[in-house]
Amino acid sequence: MPKFFSKRIGLNLRKAKRFSAEDLKIRVFVKPQPDNLEIADVSRGGISFFYSGPDNIFPERFEVKLYDGKDFQLGKVTLKKISDEVFSEIPNEDLIIRRLRGRFIRISVVQEYDLNKYLDKIKTP
Repeated sequence: MPKFFSKRIGLNLRKAKRFSAEDLKIRVFVKPQPDNLEIADVSRGGISFFYSGPDNIFPERFEVKLYDGKDFQLGKVTLKKISDEVFSEIPNEDLIIRRLRGRFIRISVVQEYDLNKYLDKIKTP
């Protein structure tokens, strides 16, 4: 079934279940640094996050580091940009919030294991 029709009838085409990770923090390795980084959700396949700043500051591939400030730290992982679009605009403050969706690439077996363990922990409180 083509994606167009699947979206119209409400089918979920995501390959991996997404989790809301409120404690998870992100550090990106790009210049200039974006403002107000906040993770929207995370899955076994990738992440999406919100940021403010100019568009096109993220190249097609860039490195991120995920951690929760407690016992989880993923280390540097390469992310492939899937989409980067305007999420909302605040005209009074001249602020544009963007949402970037990315897929993990070049993730080691140990990093994948650590990520799966973390996701299993947050989905079962």
